[in-house]
Amino acid sequence: MEFKGIPSLPEENTNDLAVQVAQFVGVELDEGIISTSHRLPTANNSEWTDQKGKIHPPSPPTIIEQFVRRDIKDEI
Repeated sequence: MEFKGIPSLPEENTNDLAVQVAQFVGVELDEGIISTSHRLPTANNSEWTDQKGKIHPPSPPTIIEQFVRRDIKDEI
Protein backbone atom coordinates (compact mmCIF):
# COMPACT_ATOMS: atom_id res chain seq x y z
CA MET A 1 0.00 0.00 0.00
CA GLU A 2 1.25 3.51 -0.77
CA PHE A 3 0.65 6.73 1.14
CA LYS A 4 1.44 9.89 -0.84
CA GLY A 5 1.65 13.50 0.24
CA ILE A 6 2.47 12.89 3.91
CA PRO A 7 5.18 15.37 4.92
CA SER A 8 8.50 13.96 6.11
CA LEU A 9 9.45 14.58 9.71
CA PRO A 10 12.81 14.13 11.41
CA GLU A 11 12.96 10.89 13.41
CA GLU A 12 9.59 9.75 12.01
CA ASN A 13 8.27 6.22 12.41
CA THR A 14 6.46 5.12 9.23
CA ASN A 15 4.63 2.37 11.14
CA ASP A 16 3.14 5.02 13.44
CA LEU A 17 2.11 7.07 10.42
CA ALA A 18 0.29 4.05 8.94
CA VAL A 19 -1.60 3.56 12.22
CA GLN A 20 -2.61 7.24 12.20
CA VAL A 21 -3.80 7.11 8.58
CA ALA A 22 -5.85 3.98 9.34
CA GLN A 23 -7.46 5.68 12.36
CA PHE A 24 -8.27 8.69 10.18
CA VAL A 25 -10.28 6.48 7.80
CA GLY A 26 -11.92 4.57 10.66
CA VAL A 27 -9.87 1.35 10.63
CA GLU A 28 -8.35 -0.02 13.83
CA LEU A 29 -4.76 -0.99 12.99
CA ASP A 30 -2.24 -2.54 15.35
CA GLU A 31 1.44 -1.99 14.58
CA GLY A 32 1.99 -5.74 14.96
CA ILE A 33 0.26 -6.50 11.63
CA ILE A 34 2.58 -4.23 9.66
CA SER A 35 5.26 -6.38 8.06
CA THR A 36 7.45 -3.54 6.81
CA SER A 37 7.23 0.15 6.00
CA HIS A 38 9.55 2.84 4.69
CA ARG A 39 9.78 5.85 2.42
CA LEU A 40 10.78 5.35 -1.19
CA PRO A 41 13.89 7.18 -2.37
CA THR A 42 13.23 10.02 -4.76
CA ALA A 43 15.16 10.31 -8.00
CA ASN A 44 14.09 13.85 -8.86
CA ASN A 45 12.46 15.67 -5.97
CA SER A 46 12.55 19.28 -7.11
CA GLU A 47 10.11 22.13 -7.49
CA TRP A 48 7.79 21.87 -10.47
CA THR A 49 5.75 24.35 -12.51
CA ASP A 50 2.19 23.73 -13.64
CA GLN A 51 0.65 24.82 -16.94
CA LYS A 52 -0.36 28.18 -15.48
CA GLY A 53 3.22 28.94 -14.41
CA LYS A 54 2.63 28.39 -10.69
CA ILE A 55 5.65 26.91 -8.91
CA HIS A 56 4.95 24.02 -6.52
CA PRO A 57 7.24 22.67 -3.79
CA PRO A 58 8.74 19.19 -4.09
CA SER A 59 6.48 16.32 -3.07
CA PRO A 60 7.41 14.34 0.03
CA PRO A 61 8.65 10.78 -0.62
CA THR A 62 5.94 8.13 -0.81
CA ILE A 63 5.53 5.74 2.13
CA ILE A 64 4.98 2.08 1.32
CA GLU A 65 3.50 -0.41 3.77
CA GLN A 66 3.28 -4.17 3.62
CA PHE A 67 0.84 -5.89 5.96
CA VAL A 68 0.96 -9.39 7.40
CA ARG A 69 -2.67 -9.94 6.33
CA ARG A 70 -4.14 -8.83 3.00
CA ASP A 71 -7.63 -8.19 4.44
CA ILE A 72 -6.24 -5.25 6.42
CA LYS A 73 -5.01 -3.61 3.22
CA ASP A 74 -8.45 -4.12 1.68
CA GLU A 75 -10.12 -2.42 4.69
CA ILE A 76 -7.92 0.67 4.41
